[in-house]
Amino acid sequence: MRSKQEHSDLEELISFISSEQSISLKRLLDEEINPDLIYHAIANELIYVDIHTQDLALPENVEVFTDKASATAYVNFRTFKKEKTSPNVLNLEPGKRLILEDSEYNILSITPEKIKLLRVDGENCIDLRIDLLEKFVLEGRASGIEEIAGINEADLIMNRANSQERDEANRRLSIIKPYLEGEPKVNLPVNKRTIDNWIAQFRSAETQYGDGYVGLLPKISLKGNRKEKIPYETLQIIDEAIEEEYRTKKQKRISSVYGAVLLKCRQLGIHAPSYNTVKYRIRKMDKQETILKRKGKRAAYSEEKFYWNLEYTTPRHGQRPFQICHIDHTTLDLELVSSEKNINLGRPTLTCMIDAYSRRVLVAYLSHEKPSAISCMMALRICVHRFGRLPQLIVTDGGPEFRSVHFETLLARYGVSKKTRPPAKSRFGSVIERIFGTINTEFIYNLAGNTQITKDVRKVTKSNNPKNLAVWALPLLFDRLCHYAYEVYDTNPHSTLGESPRECFEASIRKTGSRPQKLIPYTRGFIIDTLPSPKKGFVKISYTRGIRVNGIRYWSDVFREPSVENKKVEVRYDPMDVGIAYAYVGGQWIECISEFYAEFKGRSLKELYLLSEEKRKQRSVSNKLKGISLRQVAENTRSIEADEKLMIRRLKDDEMRKVHSKITEELTPKLRLVSKDSEASAPAESESKQEPCKKLEIFNDF
Repeated sequence: MRSKQEHSDLEELISFISSEQSISLKRLLDEEINPDLIYHAIANELIYVDIHTQDLALPENVEVFTDKASATAYVNFRTFKKEKTSPNVLNLEPGKRLILEDSEYNILSITPEKIKLLRVDGENCIDLRIDLLEKFVLEGRASGIEEIAGINEADLIMNRANSQERDEANRRLSIIKPYLEGEPKVNLPVNKRTIDNWIAQFRSAETQYGDGYVGLLPKISLKGNRKEKIPYETLQIIDEAIEEEYRTKKQKRISSVYGAVLLKCRQLGIHAPSYNTVKYRIRKMDKQETILKRKGKRAAYSEEKFYWNLEYTTPRHGQRPFQICHIDHTTLDLELVSSEKNINLGRPTLTCMIDAYSRRVLVAYLSHEKPSAISCMMALRICVHRFGRLPQLIVTDGGPEFRSVHFETLLARYGVSKKTRPPAKSRFGSVIERIFGTINTEFIYNLAGNTQITKDVRKVTKSNNPKNLAVWALPLLFDRLCHYAYEVYDTNPHSTLGESPRECFEASIRKTGSRPQKLIPYTRGFIIDTLPSPKKGFVKISYTRGIRVNGIRYWSDVFREPSVENKKVEVRYDPMDVGIAYAYVGGQWIECISEFYAEFKGRSLKELYLLSEEKRKQRSVSNKLKGISLRQVAENTRSIEADEKLMIRRLKDDEMRKVHSKITEELTPKLRLVSKDSEASAPAESESKQEPCKKLEIFNDF
């Protein structure tokens, strides 16, 4: 329901538009009217814009009306007015046309006293006094018509002429101009016969093309025999040799191709061409197609036409913030250590989301894990926390993490479209790839332990090995990276934009509106939506044993109710804490406890896989825990803690928990402001039964 203030603002907007026959969208925005109100009124047809023919991204060209009937009436009036007046307007310029006594004439030339006309059929050329033409117009015997679309023959001749030919035509015109104006001069640099020829050429071109100047252009470009002199049979041999010998994956040299041409010509008794002829023939062929056939599509990619649009109707970088965003991962060129022990933990993975329009970094997330759907959903979670909304379109590469059911389900639930970049075509992701390069060069390469030296492994020694120089831990690096991405990079001028990403972002928001209807409350329901689910997504409730998720049993007292027995419910699990899981029962998310909660609490799913590694070596990846005695795993947990893989795994998990706890501290004040009425949607109809997230342990899921 709209408030009284919104009703009043809308009435003022409609009244302002109705006071004009037509008003541009840019003028409305310049009047400091709330852009969200304007676009809301357009979307709900409270005011009318023909969105099928007009681009809202160009407000100066968009006409706004109170309703469709007013728009139709205005357009018809304007069209009728144009049709009534245009035939009676004479455009007296050479190259234009007019109708005289029901015959159509081209205007060849015009002077203050007379006008030269040529009938379209070329049968008659007349000189008409200007005062007589004016009389014919008043009597209705002469009228103007629109110029025929397209370029005429005189324009084609001018386009073919080079600068030297035009200079010569200018020189000739300066010489004959006195004769054309009836004031001949003496002591000219050429003889009288040449002048007469030039005047004749000028008159002839004036009659033929409506432009005498083109008659003075020298015929330099038409001199010589430009027809192909090589016999057709020889050309066929050359082309066949190029296709069979040169444009192949063997990548033969031109000299080898020329040898094949000579041999073929000798066998057939045909005159052989020169080496330069074969070379010229190759260069005339399509370069991209040649590279494609010789080296493959990846090598030919650099020769493709630059890709400007995601689709024919979608600009490459969008028309406003949050319309198109890119998300991708990269491994940073930096070695990390544990913050507790001086143990190398390897290079971290950075997940970034960037707004294509403003180049603003919306999300920066660090992890010790390889790219996964969990990293993608974590990025979406941070985006909602920072801005309260998700992009309209997300552009990704073809990685398996972007094709996972978890990630695509989350996008579909919140109305986000996804487009996948073509493989091996880096231009499609140039926006985010450039950000990765900037972060490495401006931030990472200034830190101890960066891996620049490893690009030339022969120069790596014990003294300069990045693994021995590493001092940074994941939590502190995450702090500094967020400060760089959200404050330093965000406020520095961008070379493409001419302003900082933040300035571009905020200016566009003021122009296109903040779209409050797109806001997503950051609540417990949304947080659980960003948790992964098992492969099937649904599990059956057992009255006595609860539910089974990833081979682990979970229990809640809700399962004792007869109404839920044997029902299939949607579940979510916490990859960083296998001690708990979540089931959607009775219209709300229920927290479930593992049967080995004391042993599994705070342990990640990957750690659990490592603990059971010896017992599942012969089992498939899809059934990693199936058939394994979890009790035995739990009992032997302490005895395996000294294992190196397990220790590093736990160190990485501890580092990631510290990163998430930092984010949690920032989220706490904001979450307390979320009311019950604004609870985010859960996967069933009874969404309003959700409660705001009071405790934030769930945020430490990754």
